[in-house]
Amino acid sequence: MPVGDDDLRRTGGDRLDGGSGRVGGDARGTDPAQQEVALGWGARSDRAAVAQAMAELMSTDLRPALFAITAPTLVIAAGQGHDTDRDALTRLFAAQYAGLRGARLAIADRARHFVMLDDPAFLFSELDTFLR
Repeated sequence: MPVGDDDLRRTGGDRLDGGSGRVGGDARGTDPAQQEVALGWGARSDRAAVAQAMAELMSTDLRPALFAITAPTLVIAAGQGHDTDRDALTRLFAAQYAGLRGARLAIADRARHFVMLDDPAFLFSELDTFLR
């Protein structure tokens, strides 16, 4: 079901940024310069498409379908910004992806959300290792 303007207004106005000109608050990054990059992505995003994607993300549980994926899979997760320790975070992600046989979990301890901005060296290292 498409998300309409009424749904968008409930986010704080007729814009996803609540009228502030900034989408995503602090952009969930660790480096202020990189936060501006992420905020720019948000500012240039189509508001209806973002709202629709968020509605689908928040209302669709794909975990039961994970068993159908047979390809090797790398799950990259940000390690900062959680109210738990690393062991608990590892267990949480392992539980979320339990149906994905053979998945490899890599947690970027220095990243808050956008791993590619917060810790690109970690991301490229994990990708290189996984793809070899």
